Amino acid sequence: MRLAMTRPLADDTALRIRIDEDQYLGEVTHCSRQGERYLVGVSLFNVMRNVGEVTERLNRILLGR
Repeated sequence: MRLAMTRPLADDTALRIRIDEDQYLGEVTHCSRQGERYLVGVSLFNVMRNVGEVTERLNRILLGR
């Protein structure tokens, strides 16, 4: 996966990306500046579809949110 960001991220940074009801877990593999933005390469190691409700419950239990 490649993301366009407004700030750089360090290699090996763990990420959780949520898009609608899907969640992607991965790690930054590289980051390079491209004009005003940074292109961040992400190696995905887990993709969970339609898990919005489960994620919210886990956040409440684990993070108190």
